[in-house]
Amino acid sequence: MKGIAGVLFIAVSVLVLSASAASAASSIENQMDVPVKIVDSGFQIVQFDGINYRIFTSGTIAVTFERVDSEHHRIFIIAGEGEVLPYSSVYIQWELFPPVCLEIGLGGGGTYLLGTETGYAEK
Repeated sequence: MKGIAGVLFIAVSVLVLSASAASAASSIENQMDVPVKIVDSGFQIVQFDGINYRIFTSGTIAVTFERVDSEHHRIFIIAGEGEVLPYSSVYIQWELFPPVCLEIGLGGGGTYLLGTETGYAEK
């Protein structure tokens, strides 16, 4: 009987943790009102508007892109709770341009304008 209770406890714990992770992603998506891509610690490629953005981060972040015009995209970054410390850096690279350092501010996020034709980023 103890073995069954232990297995049942583990199964319920896994379901609760999965639901809370999905809820967090959904909450971020609702706050930003646009599709969100979750980028885990390390390196990940996110495609937007025909451009492959390579993102390097030390913790989990949520990113979303918005097309400003034919030469500019806006990126919104929100740090995962407890994942990325304020004033840490996220590096993003696209096309053949060198990586650009994007700072995560005290609020746990940031918004940057990316020059798709020039490789620059400005806050």
